[in-house]
Amino acid sequence: MRLSISKAFAYGGYIILAGMLVSLLASTVALERLKIGGAAYDRIITGKDLVADILPPPAYVIESFLESHVIARDPAAAAGHLERLRQLRSEYQTRREFWAKSDILPEDLKEVVTRSDLEVQRFWSAIDGRLAPAAHAADPAAISSAMTELSGAYQAHRAIIDELVAKANAYSATSEASASREALIFRVLMFGSSALVFALVWGAIRYLRSRSSDRLGVLSKYLEKLGAGNFSDAVPYRNDEDEIGVLARAVNMFRSNLGEQEAERTRREDEERRQMEERLQSEARAIESERQLVSASIGAGLAELSSRNLTYRLTQTLPEGYRKLQADFNSSIGTFENALGAVKIGVENISPGAAHIAASAGDLARQAEQQAAGVDRASGALKEITNSAQKIAAGAGEAKTIVCTTRTEAEESGQVVREAVDAITRIEKSSQSIGQIIGVVDEIAFQTNLLALNAGVEAARAGEAGRGFAVVASEVRALAQRSAEAAKEIKSLISTSSAEVDQGVELVGRTGHALEKIVAQVVELEAAVSNITARALEQATSLEDIQSVVHQIDRNTQTNAAMAEETMRASNALQQEAKDLASMVAGFRVGRSQPPTAAAAAPASKSPATVVSLRSPSRGGGAVAQKTDDWEEF
Repeated sequence: MRLSISKAFAYGGYIILAGMLVSLLASTVALERLKIGGAAYDRIITGKDLVADILPPPAYVIESFLESHVIARDPAAAAGHLERLRQLRSEYQTRREFWAKSDILPEDLKEVVTRSDLEVQRFWSAIDGRLAPAAHAADPAAISSAMTELSGAYQAHRAIIDELVAKANAYSATSEASASREALIFRVLMFGSSALVFALVWGAIRYLRSRSSDRLGVLSKYLEKLGAGNFSDAVPYRNDEDEIGVLARAVNMFRSNLGEQEAERTRREDEERRQMEERLQSEARAIESERQLVSASIGAGLAELSSRNLTYRLTQTLPEGYRKLQADFNSSIGTFENALGAVKIGVENISPGAAHIAASAGDLARQAEQQAAGVDRASGALKEITNSAQKIAAGAGEAKTIVCTTRTEAEESGQVVREAVDAITRIEKSSQSIGQIIGVVDEIAFQTNLLALNAGVEAARAGEAGRGFAVVASEVRALAQRSAEAAKEIKSLISTSSAEVDQGVELVGRTGHALEKIVAQVVELEAAVSNITARALEQATSLEDIQSVVHQIDRNTQTNAAMAEETMRASNALQQEAKDLASMVAGFRVGRSQPPTAAAAAPASKSPATVVSLRSPSRGGGAVAQKTDDWEEF
């Protein structure tokens, strides 16, 4: 009998729980038995061993024996050491009571501890009964006797302590070996219980998987096939008594119902498909009949259209679905007929216009050629005028330079004249000074003459004695007379020179005024020449601009001539294309057409205007035939 899935899960859970409890119990017992072997316990033991290595053990009275030796050497300080001995005795008593109450030590170790305590009690009795009173009395002999008794008690205690240490080490080794064996046993037990629990869990998982998930996977795959429409395979596990069997039987019932529904649905679909095929065949036949009718009508219309008959229309009544196509076809033919009629009329009107344009373009080309030649001659004349203006401007510039030089020299001459006037004025002043000096000399000569006359009168009065003096006076008088005459002549000459100098001053002054007028006129002449030069330069610049404009006009005229020729060729081509199009359109039949509009007669070509020749052209008429690239510049 198979278990149900719920019971299998329950039993599996019980087994796993039991295994976990067994493992937990084994682990707990092992920890309780082996807890002294843990890392924390090792740290505690290490700390205690370190303290035991540093401090004297309380159960061993070696420190008390040392204190007694200190008291024996220095009885005066016995009070402090006796207090230390009482403290050590209290610590010993505490540890003795601990080990007496301990239930861990075996009996042989307790017996050794008891014997050690007897010797220690004898040691403390010797201290209390003999050493302490001897130290208080400071009696060396009593102290020595007490120390002898203490040494005996200590040596006996030491021998027992050595025996106790040996037995304690043996007991520790035995305990450690036993603990190691127990640790191994419990470790094996823990590993075994863990392996058992793992095996139980793994087995339970495998069993539950085989009982549930594997079978559910098979059942889910079957449901996928069932959903895909495969009803031929039997439902698996439908005879099982567990939950999956119940589910499989429900799926089997669903499969049976779904199969019946699928068969009914298939039957209905076959019937609907048969009816649909019959309806589609009937519709296809009707559509084919309509298609043939429409195809024949459209074919006839296209045949008429290919024969250039634009008056044809689809008048036969077509099926409902093709009536819009019929209306669109008739509308398209009507639109095409109207457009082609308009094109025909337009073509008939284009030909006279194209001829008129060609004639006008020819006239324009000839006039442009003549205008280009005239502009070319005008450009050459302007170039000569520009060169002349530039030469005039250059001559005016040279004249301006000469006038500037003349002005500078005239100003320098005026300066020289002014300096000459100043020099003559100074000479006049010097002449006046000389005249004054001559007047003084004349007066001196007159006074000298008077003195000489007086001297002659006095010499005459002196007689023979004054004869020589009279001769001297006569010579002095003659000299004074000659000096006066010379002074008069010099004064006369100076007067004449002064008159000449005045005349010279007047002439030089007039010369200076004339030079100043000349300088002023030269300045005015310089300004006039500067204006002439500026105007000449402006005229030269303007003529250059005019020449540039005329040159541009020349280029534009030549471009216009080329464009006129191109226009004439395009007009001729347009006229020819219009004729070709008219002959092509004439082959179509249209229902209505308008009479062609009478085109205006092309005017007779006018004779080109005669251009007055300004000079011999520097370029021939071939300049008209430039590259068509000049159109872009135009």
